[in-house]
Amino acid sequence: MKSLFNSQNPLRRTLPLAAALAAALALSACNETPKQTAEDVAEAQRERTQDVAEAQHEAQDTAAETSADVRKTVAEANHDLTDAVAEGDDVADTAMDGEEAIAEAGADAAEKNAKAAYDLAIAEAEGKHKVAKELCDGVASGTPRDACQKDAKLAYDAAVRNAEAARDRAM
Repeated sequence: MKSLFNSQNPLRRTLPLAAALAAALALSACNETPKQTAEDVAEAQRERTQDVAEAQHEAQDTAAETSADVRKTVAEANHDLTDAVAEGDDVADTAMDGEEAIAEAGADAAEKNAKAAYDLAIAEAEGKHKVAKELCDGVASGTPRDACQKDAKLAYDAAVRNAEAARDRAM
């Protein structure tokens, strides 16, 4: 078996050149120009705006749907109670059944709305994190960039924890 470092191996001369080229490419990617950073930040902000708008729209749709479900349940319970009175049925049992159905619909609505609010908060957190990471790409590599990225990650993690806590409180 021939060694790569054998003097007759043609790869012997190209291997150092390839390593130098790879190192040069890696170093050139370390720092973006201010223009590149600004473009990347603008794109991240556009994506954030779009993602948050979609999550807001979905949260509004969820709120409207759950509100309609609760109203429908209340109307059905009132109708059942009216029928029970008119037919001489047990009004207390009918009222209790209606209250249970309304409570269940309310709990279901609260859970769905809490999940939609969580999704919105996560979309906001992810969007902010993407923007912050793009800003960090414009910071000099090494310790300043590492600190910037760490701060961005800490802010993202805190936003996720807050979203989770709010969702859990609402459910």
